[in-house]
Amino acid sequence: MSQINLSNCLLFRFSQKKLLPIIFGVLLGNPVLAEKSGSQKLDLGPAKVAFIGNVKSSDFDSRFLPFIKKVAQCEKCELVNLTPYTESSEVDFEKLWPTVLGVSSEYSIIYLHWNEPTNKKSEALVDQLNDKLSHSVVLVGYAGQPKTTGPTIPLNKTILGQIHQALIVGELTERERLLPQLFWGPEMITAVKPPREYLEQGLSPLLFVSTLAKKVHQRKSQDWPDHLRLRKSKNKKLWPEINDLF
Repeated sequence: MSQINLSNCLLFRFSQKKLLPIIFGVLLGNPVLAEKSGSQKLDLGPAKVAFIGNVKSSDFDSRFLPFIKKVAQCEKCELVNLTPYTESSEVDFEKLWPTVLGVSSEYSIIYLHWNEPTNKKSEALVDQLNDKLSHSVVLVGYAGQPKTTGPTIPLNKTILGQIHQALIVGELTERERLLPQLFWGPEMITAVKPPREYLEQGLSPLLFVSTLAKKVHQRKSQDWPDHLRLRKSKNKKLWPEINDLF
């Protein structure tokens, strides 16, 4: 009788050790703790990414979407084009920033393929964006270039450069230099060199986005910028490679 009781007691203690971390992980909203503690891993899959940018719908379908699926090797990535368009299928710039502010919580990442210089009207917008990003979404932004062939400017004079939580990514040429006219500055987390056939097409930040999408559930959204900046500070490369950051 005592032998049976001892077996039951051991089984109960074993179940506690297995189940309690999973329960606490779920209650605390920490899927990583729950995943590591269980006998079966919880596969949340890549995050849902909202794409908003200065890109025609046809270009998104023919260039951006295939790139993140095939070149960035993220077949399961759900990249959704939320860019606002006019009736003539042009980007509706008046609705672009309001669209960013209106992205719902079903998206873990916003990829903004657009940046522009700050102006008097943008101060309130920057405050709103900083407030949104302090909660439940990660913003990755392409450093951007002037609309015309005019001179480039430092990132801190652009809207993205004023957003504290924005992860700004640039693009490198074949000789690993920043693209000509690219907005530049220490606010950039890194710059990425794409495969040769995709050079100077503004697609390389999607390599960063796809890696983040696969790992974003591993920590809280608001913790990612500081985590990646810390990783960058410990790296001696001018432009850390994606694997150096993740």
